[in-house]
Amino acid sequence: MFWGFFLLLSGAFLWSALMGSQGLFSYLKLQRSLSQIEEENRKLLERNHDLQREVYGLRNSPTELERIIREEYGYVSEGEKVYLTPEPEPREDRQEP
Repeated sequence: MFWGFFLLLSGAFLWSALMGSQGLFSYLKLQRSLSQIEEENRKLLERNHDLQREVYGLRNSPTELERIIREEYGYVSEGEKVYLTPEPEPREDRQEP
């Protein structure tokens, strides 16, 4: 009777230590989540620094501002010629069975 109770109690403790809300498997899952969040945070910080450099360039460099205006909004200077070329239509290379 004693050994049965001891085995039952030991099993419950082992189950709790491994599978419980604060068990080993929960800890490992949290570690993976933490690693993913830290990697995402690193990427966001990198993107933030890139955007800060871009903002600085736009505020302090007229040539950078002009480049963005031309590329993003299609502005041209007075006296420049613009040549528009048609874009090729997408081909459909489907093979029917």
